[in-house]
Amino acid sequence: MSRKHEFTTKLTQLRSVLEQQKLDGLVISSQANFAWATCGGSSYVSTATEAGVAHLVVTADRCAVICENIEAPRILDEELQELDCPVISLNWWEASMPTAIDQFVGSANWGSDMEQFGKPSLEPQLMPLRMVLCGQEIVRYHQLGRMTAESMNTACMAVKPGMSEHQVASLLNRELLNHGIVPQVSLIASDERIAKYRHPIPSEKRLEKLVMLVTGARKWGLVVSMTRLVHFGALPVELRRRHDAVTEVDAAFITHTTAGTPIASVFEAGVEAYKQAGFEGEWHHHHQGGPTGYKAREFRGSLSVAGEVKTGQVYAWNPSIAGTKSEDTVVITSDGPQVISAITGWPMCATQSVARPDILVR
Repeated sequence: MSRKHEFTTKLTQLRSVLEQQKLDGLVISSQANFAWATCGGSSYVSTATEAGVAHLVVTADRCAVICENIEAPRILDEELQELDCPVISLNWWEASMPTAIDQFVGSANWGSDMEQFGKPSLEPQLMPLRMVLCGQEIVRYHQLGRMTAESMNTACMAVKPGMSEHQVASLLNRELLNHGIVPQVSLIASDERIAKYRHPIPSEKRLEKLVMLVTGARKWGLVVSMTRLVHFGALPVELRRRHDAVTEVDAAFITHTTAGTPIASVFEAGVEAYKQAGFEGEWHHHHQGGPTGYKAREFRGSLSVAGEVKTGQVYAWNPSIAGTKSEDTVVITSDGPQVISAITGWPMCATQSVARPDILVR
């Protein structure tokens, strides 16, 4: 499928929302939805905002991207290649986005994917469309998975005792950026900080024996999440026990994430795996992940969450036990879950079901 054909398919999906909601137009403003709708286009200047700087406006018979004149040349040249979608440029010093949208749509009867411009959010209608990826998106995801894995591996081989956690983060993020990948999440912890904090942003602490590297890596709007640990010298017995346990939990989550399975049932299997591994209740200290794609997590899995796993969805489970963690990104295929962020040659733990990454001993 060409990018142009993929875009046409997504316009059809968006127009089905228009029809269902009895609207004349739909405005796509969030970075995640813009990337999905434009087949990998980037609408951000700052990565720290949910909304991008360009708005895709879709009606029953046409579409356009509306943005300020600051953004228009780059958006047209670099983000809408091959797509039959013009750009409407507004002078930044006099721009009124709602007025421009009204004029393009031909009425004020339009909806938004965000709570902005005085319009209610249509995100609940868009999320199910965004979560099931087409074949071309999965191809891009595999490419991103390989590049992220290569970046993680290079960083893990380069870390040394005495480095600060900020220096470790710079190793990983440099490799990602060299591939044109934006580090959306960077968590680094060494030694006792791994057990103390479940979301450890990098600090000035210097690595002694053990370091954990976590990334949420974004390119083409898609996000790959993965975690790896490196230890210098022989593994302590207790760390060995805990990592064996957390990889069993991760394996349970992954093997139960099959098409047609209720997401709550997948989560229940993970909770039971914690119990069987001797760490009942450990999941209370950290969310366990869930479906991903154009967001780091579309929502968090739980025992009460609705919905079932579907072919074409992507999941990133991230079970943790104080001092260790296991995480990769998996695509759901008709043959079951497929890990897309595996590192070739990385040592693996032989769990009861699917092998999971071990701690790299250097």
